[in-house]
Amino acid sequence: MVSVCTSRPRQPTCGSSSSCARYIEKNRASQMPAANIIATRGCWKVLPLPEIQVDLCFAESYTTAEFELIKRGSIPDDMEDKWFIFFEEPWVYVHRSWTGSGVFGAEFRPSLGGASVVSSWVGRSQASAATDYDRALLKCLIDDLLLGRPAGFAVPEDLPANVSKGVYQHHATGSACPQIMIPAGQAAAHSCWLLRFLK
Repeated sequence: MVSVCTSRPRQPTCGSSSSCARYIEKNRASQMPAANIIATRGCWKVLPLPEIQVDLCFAESYTTAEFELIKRGSIPDDMEDKWFIFFEEPWVYVHRSWTGSGVFGAEFRPSLGGASVVSSWVGRSQASAATDYDRALLKCLIDDLLLGRPAGFAVPEDLPANVSKGVYQHHATGSACPQIMIPAGQAAAHSCWLLRFLK
């Protein structure tokens, strides 16, 4: 059985219960796994998309089965879940769960064998180019949260020595994916927003 979460939640604060969280809990009690709930914009607090959207040049293709999983999205289940992801034809939107800020968008074009990303963006507070880190993080989120397969987490090579890679990863994704190093300079433009939270 597949359900669509359609209720509009109150604005969640760190760990507070929202109507979607109650919806998920209610369905858990009836033995319906949360994976069978399709995320919609109304399932979580989302802010308007960022005014500055930088071309991400994210180019990935997925099978039909993978695309069906991607379209289900991901609804945060607890404080450790850092992302809310939903699909609105033909875009997948990726928002930070605590703030509702839109970070990524990916436009999909279906084909006979599946679907491919044909356009993508990363949100910025100021104009700067997308980096390898941005692309690696989006790939990690899709692989880990939507497809449930092993994913390498992008760790900037120039991460300050006083910031643990594990703490950085936990703050970024809340998951324990294997870490992959992104060369210094390729990550700086995007990872600085995470580093501000770790100080």
